[in-house]
Amino acid sequence: MPYALGVRGAASIMGLVCLVAGAHFAHAGVADWELSEVHLSSDGDANLRYVELANEAGGCLFPTSTLDLYDAAGVLLDTQSLSVITVCHGAPTYLLLATQQAASYFGVDRDGNLSSPLPAAGQLCFSSSQTNYDCFRWGTLTDPVPDLFNATDTSAIAASADGFSMVRTDRTHVVAADWEEALPTPRQPNDGTAWIPPDAGIVYDAGVPPDAGPQPDAAQRSDAGPRPDARIGVREPDYLDLDTTGGASCGCQTQNRNRWWSLLFGLLLLPLRRRR
Repeated sequence: MPYALGVRGAASIMGLVCLVAGAHFAHAGVADWELSEVHLSSDGDANLRYVELANEAGGCLFPTSTLDLYDAAGVLLDTQSLSVITVCHGAPTYLLLATQQAASYFGVDRDGNLSSPLPAAGQLCFSSSQTNYDCFRWGTLTDPVPDLFNATDTSAIAASADGFSMVRTDRTHVVAADWEEALPTPRQPNDGTAWIPPDAGIVYDAGVPPDAGPQPDAAQRSDAGPRPDARIGVREPDYLDLDTTGGASCGCQTQNRNRWWSLLFGLLLLPLRRRR
């Protein structure tokens, strides 16, 4: 049946398109993450250490996203998970992994703990799904660990002096050309400009719906106030009285009952006036 084959062929093509598109977007979600700053120590204290990752374009971190630490010989020393669930960040984002001492020393908030000590010569890689998207190397190495964007780069820079950081200043994917020593700027751009983290607690569709406020016709109506005949102790000259026996009788009453006697007396005098 040609039609059935056509439908199956179209389904296969659409599945292939979705597979390719899905792989592209999954790659785009992590490809822009990069190591931005590495601080080994301050005041001679190796506990005052931190690692900063940056994403200028914005992107996601997945449960498979990790920060991997290697020694000079390329031996894996530590793997630290960056997210237990999929979390997407806006642009730009600076993610700080630091010890509590470093966070207090520099007066910044940290996004995660950096428990493993940083060696005098070592390597750090941002990895996701076991792919090294970005690696940074410092000190004298015997087995450099490459990354996805430049598998042939084996360069490194000298370890920073105490109180200074190693910071990224370019993106040629050559470590020796992209990194240099500079003053610490944790959780901030390396050029010294100020960065205010976005408020990640807002869910835009969780606010009060536009139609949840008072409706225009829900305000007090102009005729909703007390009616003139609702005043206490005041009765209008004529009104419909309810019969206390259960029915309704038209008891036309007045505030001045003498007016009825005047009318009756006038009716009695009317024939006498006509006789005259």
